[in-house]
Amino acid sequence: MADNSDVKDETCMQDGHVYTIRVVKDGPLLVTGQVTLRKATIVHKDPDHYVYRDDGVIPHDDKFILCRCGKSPIQPFCDRMAHHGWDGTEALWDEPFESRAKVYEGNGLVLYDDYDMCCLARFCHTDRGKIWQLMECGDDSEARELAIRAADECPAGRLVMKDARTGEVLEPRYPNEIIVLEDPGYECSGPFWARGNFRLIAADGHQYEKRTKYTLCRCGWSRFKPICDCRHYHVHWDAETAETRTPDLWREGID
Repeated sequence: MADNSDVKDETCMQDGHVYTIRVVKDGPLLVTGQVTLRKATIVHKDPDHYVYRDDGVIPHDDKFILCRCGKSPIQPFCDRMAHHGWDGTEALWDEPFESRAKVYEGNGLVLYDDYDMCCLARFCHTDRGKIWQLMECGDDSEARELAIRAADECPAGRLVMKDARTGEVLEPRYPNEIIVLEDPGYECSGPFWARGNFRLIAADGHQYEKRTKYTLCRCGWSRFKPICDCRHYHVHWDAETAETRTPDLWREGID
């Protein structure tokens, strides 16, 4: 996965297999099926250029539980105790992604952007500007390819790019992976990046909209649980200590 493209031999490819992420009420994420759990770090290579550094596979059982409250001492796994008393109430969106998203058109492309899903991974930034600026570059093949890549590398699924003529979604076939993100540039730990062929099931049995990728909150602070809304950045959540540094100040200023 180095430089965003390499897929290791131990990664589970889709091949028709579907894995399941099930939200436990006020508790963890229960994961079943053929999926690889791995760790990656967002690395700032040079101005407005970011890549994922592959930090390797995290061993796990066929069925495993991931911490959702941000308090477990055995991150990224749940210790079955830390979430006691934590409110993990989910916020289910009433409308599908494309109805919520703002639409941008240009350069033969259509970009769907749902800001509420932003996890602040910053892959919408490129050497030639942000993805929205690239959409305005007219008949520019380099800008077009950069815009497509930026949407692809956004882990949250906030950005979806389509071909304006065919309506085809312009993204590769993702491997079945849950990637535990770290973000030293922002001095915090990031969300779970789920991608590939999976089902996300709410605690009440409701199935979330089928997507090829989501970022899922693991700090416990998101307004849109189980979806990440970048609150890990605002509270400077650190997975190593399972602590936040500025929760009270952040809550007063933003909530």
